[in-house]
Amino acid sequence: MKVRLIGLHPLGDKAVFRCTLESVERLRAALAMISQINQQPAAAMVIRSSGTIRALKVRMQRPKR
Repeated sequence: MKVRLIGLHPLGDKAVFRCTLESVERLRAALAMISQINQQPAAAMVIRSSGTIRALKVRMQRPKR
């Protein structure tokens, strides 16, 4: 699985990952397995997904329907 952290929101509540098309489902599964960060309860959820970083940036600016 080839995954790279592209960006992190200053508050630390959102992150952007880049991965290959073949790795998307495995990355989603790995994120779903997160239950703690620094011994604090946590959950990771996919908010948006896109084919390119540029399209993702545009989609993140628009409100979700």
